[in-house]
Amino acid sequence: MLLYLAKRLKQISKNSNEFKNNMLMLETLSGNRNLKNIFIEVEKMLSVIDWENLPSYAIGMEKGMERGMERGAYENAITIITKYNLDPATVAKDFNISYAELRKKLDN
Repeated sequence: MLLYLAKRLKQISKNSNEFKNNMLMLETLSGNRNLKNIFIEVEKMLSVIDWENLPSYAIGMEKGMERGMERGAYENAITIITKYNLDPATVAKDFNISYAELRKKLDN
């Protein structure tokens, strides 16, 4: 019940100060009714951030996916070049990757 009340207070509060004041009142009331330990757990639950819903998470995830796909393209290109003895310039063009970068990776 405390978790429901705390979530509801978060929804109806106009700003963070109002929410803090409301939570302070709820904390005081919970202390009067020997609910301190339960209230501590509720505050912990509310402080957990849902990272996946943050815009910065989505941006970072997209960049990470792009980097992973690019890395995979280079790894696949190197595998094909070495396995089938193909021309790196042709493979770079076919894979739409930088020839200079591919050369660096092949030389390492």
